[in-house]
Amino acid sequence: MRATRTTLTTFLLIVPVLAQPWAWENVETEPSVFLNDLSILSDGQYGWTVGTGGGGGESFAAYLRSTDSGSTWNSLTPPGGGSIGLNGVSFVTRDSGWAVGTGGRIFFSSDRGDNWSQQASGTSQSLSKAYFLDSERGYVCGTGSDNSWLVLATVNSGAGWTDLSFGNDCYQALDIWFADTLNGWVCGWNTSLDPIIKHTSDGGASWTEQELPLPTGNGGVASVCFPTPEVGWASVTSIYQTPSGTILHTTDGGNTWTAQSQTNEHYNYLDAYDTLHCAVVGYSVLGSQQVKVMVTTDGGNSWAQRTPPLSGYTYGIRYLGNSIWVASLNNYLVHSTDNGIGWAIDHAAPLFQSVGWQSSTDGWVVAGSHTGSDQMCRRTTDGGSTWFWDFDVPGGAQVLWLDESYGWILIEGRGARVYRTTDGGRSWGSHGIGTGNWVDGMFFISPDSGWAHGQNGTIRFTSNGGQNWAGQTSGVSEYCAAVFFTSPTEGWAGGGYGGGSGFILHTSDAGQNWSAQTMAAPDHIEDFFFIDNQRGWAISAVGGRVHHTTDGGTNWQVISPGPPHDFGEVIWMQDTFVGWMIARNALGGSPPEDGRGFVYKTTDGGTSWQQVWAAPHAKGSLSCIARQTGTGALWAVGGHRTIIRDPTALGIETEVGEKGAEVLSTILAGSVLRMTGPGKLLDISGRRVAELQPGNNDVSSISAGVYFAAGQGGRNTRRIVIQE
Repeated sequence: MRATRTTLTTFLLIVPVLAQPWAWENVETEPSVFLNDLSILSDGQYGWTVGTGGGGGESFAAYLRSTDSGSTWNSLTPPGGGSIGLNGVSFVTRDSGWAVGTGGRIFFSSDRGDNWSQQASGTSQSLSKAYFLDSERGYVCGTGSDNSWLVLATVNSGAGWTDLSFGNDCYQALDIWFADTLNGWVCGWNTSLDPIIKHTSDGGASWTEQELPLPTGNGGVASVCFPTPEVGWASVTSIYQTPSGTILHTTDGGNTWTAQSQTNEHYNYLDAYDTLHCAVVGYSVLGSQQVKVMVTTDGGNSWAQRTPPLSGYTYGIRYLGNSIWVASLNNYLVHSTDNGIGWAIDHAAPLFQSVGWQSSTDGWVVAGSHTGSDQMCRRTTDGGSTWFWDFDVPGGAQVLWLDESYGWILIEGRGARVYRTTDGGRSWGSHGIGTGNWVDGMFFISPDSGWAHGQNGTIRFTSNGGQNWAGQTSGVSEYCAAVFFTSPTEGWAGGGYGGGSGFILHTSDAGQNWSAQTMAAPDHIEDFFFIDNQRGWAISAVGGRVHHTTDGGTNWQVISPGPPHDFGEVIWMQDTFVGWMIARNALGGSPPEDGRGFVYKTTDGGTSWQQVWAAPHAKGSLSCIARQTGTGALWAVGGHRTIIRDPTALGIETEVGEKGAEVLSTILAGSVLRMTGPGKLLDISGRRVAELQPGNNDVSSISAGVYFAAGQGGRNTRRIVIQE
């Protein structure tokens, strides 16, 4: 995953004015989970979904509700307060609903899901699904501690639950369905890992196993649905069975099942609303990782394949009339109103990979995997006060703006592409980068000159804004994780594998020739930041160790061991003293291996670092830092739909204090401001007060106050102070 960094061509020699308060704040965040189940009433208006997630020993849940047929979903406080995994949800009226989850929890709501109360289930085992015939009669399934098929039933809205558990061969019970008070089915895997469907015709007093036309072993029946006591469908989950994703059908209550079709996917879940209409959603963990929906409108005589905009584990599906709703990984909720032909994304809490600012008001945040089916863009046009989804814009792994007109979005992968705009995002052209190696990062220094980088030492160059790309010889075979240029010709590349085998390369001819620089330690370099062609920083992927140079990389030294976390991700320096770093924990099974992200700040050039933000949830890593053009704000984005900012990170001040003279003498000499490239001088409101040219600029006529000198296109803006 690559960082977004502000491209620069203009630099100022400065030192910090005053230390600023550390004020990173959450702008948006929502726990991002596997949505495990979806319940939508038969009128199609009200819907509920629940899910669970976690890592490093932490569990958290999500619960969302729609009151407008799924067009919008509101994230609400989950039953149990958010720390209990939720696996199933079933509403039978707008008021009455149940949610089930880990630890034998059953929650009940009588007010549309605004409030929940826990009901006594009589078990501490995890519960998989709930199914209610009406507001009084319902059933719950799970797996007993003695390998029983755990089935609970209520006839009084859950005030009391009766244990109907049976057998001793259950590995995992996944779904339950009752067509009436007598006929019911529970499905899953047995202890031999065979796909299983059990049936009752006496309300659960006795159960019989039904014969399935499936191979034994390595398969489970994930879901079962009976529109009538006779006609039903079931879906099979397995990454080993061939063909994969068998769709089972019966017309005699399951006495005989036939293999009607298959999805050729691994994880498969279904829903049917009558004897003619059934929809199956499938996801493959191998290959393209594309989600597929198979739809029949004639009882299964024919099936049409549909492609929703998803590429993750997908467990929840609801089919009513011509409408299909699907719930997936990362809180994705999509729906179709034409039997799956067209799809709309209604809600998501993805891993945001990059943020970029086109201007002081227009910001762009992108998410998307290499499959290209889940690319999303979240935008603001009011400086970050409000954000909205823009599904007409390609999402991706990285967004970069050079100025208000020129921008790029990278689609990572072995068939990596860039989307390029020259008109401020009104239109985008798509261009292949032209390599079979994995590419996940890019850097543009001008509207024409840019570099892409990735696997096997890949560095590719474009001289026409990304329309065509040519390979450059890096001389290394390790992963090239970072590229940084301070001018159209002067640049650095770095990478490695794991904790060692690192490298730093340098070019002075735009990459026609790359030469290795001597490293202070053989770290895998994950990110660079240079404030001019002499002074730069690099951080290591493992441990976040900080390397520093003051002579363009002729000499590098390790100046800090980095923060106490497993990985360094991004470094962003304001000047020779003040900067920020993103780090994260590894993701494992127990604390502190929780994948949590952190922001650190330095005020001594990277020698020491102080934590200024920590993610509220496990797996809440961050992926980039970017400056808001024309302001003093820094922004970062990451997992759990996280957008954070420090509105005063770069020190917008109205009073300078005693250090003003010190800064004045450092930046100004005889009322002259020295620039290495063209730019402009802005006041604290972002209004342009003067054009700046390369070399010395006379600012003696500028009124005293705090200003920002910005490079061409607003890049690498730096704060300066002019005093009487």
